[in-house]
Amino acid sequence: MKRLRIELNHTQLNAGPTGEQLAGAAARVIDPVQTAAARGYRHPDHIHRHLFPAVPTTTRGGTRIEFSRDDFRRVNARRAPGARTVRVQFGHSGEKFALDQYRLAGQQPVEPAQEAMAVAGVDMNMRTVDGTQALISLDKEIAAAELATAAASYDSSHVEMTLAADKWDAESSSPRDQIVKAVSAIRSEIGMRPNTVVMGGAVFDTVKVHAESLLQIRYKDGGKQLADTSDLAQLWGVANVHVGDSIWVDEDGVTHDTWGNHVVIAYTRIGPVSRYEPSFGYGYQLTGTPLVEEPDFDRDTNSWLYYVCDEYSNEIVGKDAGYLLRDVI
Repeated sequence: MKRLRIELNHTQLNAGPTGEQLAGAAARVIDPVQTAAARGYRHPDHIHRHLFPAVPTTTRGGTRIEFSRDDFRRVNARRAPGARTVRVQFGHSGEKFALDQYRLAGQQPVEPAQEAMAVAGVDMNMRTVDGTQALISLDKEIAAAELATAAASYDSSHVEMTLAADKWDAESSSPRDQIVKAVSAIRSEIGMRPNTVVMGGAVFDTVKVHAESLLQIRYKDGGKQLADTSDLAQLWGVANVHVGDSIWVDEDGVTHDTWGNHVVIAYTRIGPVSRYEPSFGYGYQLTGTPLVEEPDFDRDTNSWLYYVCDEYSNEIVGKDAGYLLRDVI
């Protein structure tokens, strides 16, 4: 079943100028103010960067750095006098990657823009750019969710299909036990505990009223009725729980939760990152993107066209650092 991409031009590029060359060659046509806003844009309901933190790349393709369990383990650095110094390397050359280019043109007719500014002081041109950026962000979110919730993205021992009795809307279930099992499995592989749990809105709506969750908050905050993400993080022993509330609509008009009925547990790099630091995943981002070009005026429709472009690729580079719970509801 295909999803609507709203005339999104999605092209995989394996060759071409680097990000630095792109920025230099296109400097005369890029809107610097809008581009700065686009690079700082973060949709509040999109959570893919918690699993795939962005790292810059100056090329549209290459070989990604991958990590195994050995990259996470402690190394004995103690050295006796005269002994050789232990040498360490991080990561190894893995699969090839190629950035995907996402490009949309937001169309803003002149007449409603003039009326909105005159009557309400609303800048419809800025809203058009923001709306275009939001559509691209949604497509990035969908692509990340499809990758992170696919069983093929993990080793078979790190994928758990939830049985009927264990589904989180069943009274007999224990979400905490499943999360603790996943945490233990990851720790036993990489020697570090995962710090991130990601789930969709439907899963969160179920688990926040689960008996285990309510027991966690019974004596907190004046008798809270619903558990929040911080309560779940404390209950499960992880640093962060993130909920993706976005949805998308397919060609038949059917609405889908972007993150489905699944839960991802992972160790991801938090804070400043580079592609050489072990992590479950990274989002390779072309230097100089996203960018907003100077608008074109279309006389035929009496409209301004605002072109927004982004180039990136989400990559799982440390399978051992992730665990997938499938169909928990």
